[in-house]
Amino acid sequence: NPKIMLVYASGFVGRADLVVVGTFYSLWLTQAGIEAGKTPEEAAAYAGGMFAVVMTAALLWAPIMGWLNDKYDRTLIMAVALILGLLGYCVMGWFGDPLGDWLWPASILLGVGQMSVTLASAPLMGQESPLRLRGAVVGVFSVFGAGGILFVTSVGGRIYDAISPAAPFIMIGLLNGVLAICGLWLWRRQS
Repeated sequence: NPKIMLVYASGFVGRADLVVVGTFYSLWLTQAGIEAGKTPEEAAAYAGGMFAVVMTAALLWAPIMGWLNDKYDRTLIMAVALILGLLGYCVMGWFGDPLGDWLWPASILLGVGQMSVTLASAPLMGQESPLRLRGAVVGVFSVFGAGGILFVTSVGGRIYDAISPAAPFIMIGLLNGVLAICGLWLWRRQS
């Protein structure tokens, strides 16, 4: 089932999203704060506050995403969620200076994108997996998620150091974009 493959791939990207937000976002803001003259404690407090903005946006968006999953075609919602992930991560990566005025709206969009991908995959997985294989499908989804965590921790860390702190965000954004194209193709094919 190609929709299950989309769910597996979204599990890979969705769990990688969590690592980018949880690790590289905070690290980038802390390092930028120290470079701008803040003490390490002030920089860490600033990063923690902005991380709270991302998570608050994600939590406030969650009921809306749940409503969309119930109201509309789940393959389409998966594609829309991946587009939001593309926008959230790429906007965060393209703006460069993590201490600028754009950080608030970019952080809100980042939270919305991260939560969208996480919440769109489970309903599509439940809809598409046969009842007798549901446990196996969920297990494979978790394996893909673990692979995403390992991938972004390894590759993301390398490109963070070698290219730019923005690089892991662009990488995950583009992965979301590739999957969004696949999701839209699947949705159009079924229509």
